[in-house]
Amino acid sequence: MRYGRAASSNEIFTSPLLRQLHAQARLLARLDAIVAARLTVLKNACRVAAYKEGVLTLSTGNSALTGQIRYMQASLLANLRQTPEFAEITQIRVIDCEPAPARKPARPPLPPLSHSVGTLLRETADLLDDAELSEAFRRLASHASDKPTS
Repeated sequence: MRYGRAASSNEIFTSPLLRQLHAQARLLARLDAIVAARLTVLKNACRVAAYKEGVLTLSTGNSALTGQIRYMQASLLANLRQTPEFAEITQIRVIDCEPAPARKPARPPLPPLSHSVGTLLRETADLLDDAELSEAFRRLASHASDKPTS
């Protein structure tokens, strides 16, 4: 491809880099299918993350599965070596890629209770026979504004 002008579709599709990337993507997809077939119980929780220089990297969603796959690592390695494309695998790495915890959206603080609401809460607490519930109303009333609103 030349720089400075738009590449033709023929140049793009015949690019050696694109061919290499496409071949690598096909290899990873095939490897992912083979690993899923070997790890029938864990196939939905384990993915092929990378394959480079004889090292296969698998990623899982939690540490318990990571331990299980590490335990089965030797038999999985032997099974994969029987496939001609993966006869050069020397090692399997298992990484735990737990998803980042979802952040709670920041909410603005609630407005303070008005003086009249605080008064009503205190009056209600005085009328209640249940001591725990009465104390809860008093604690809630303590958050009310001390200044009467006009």
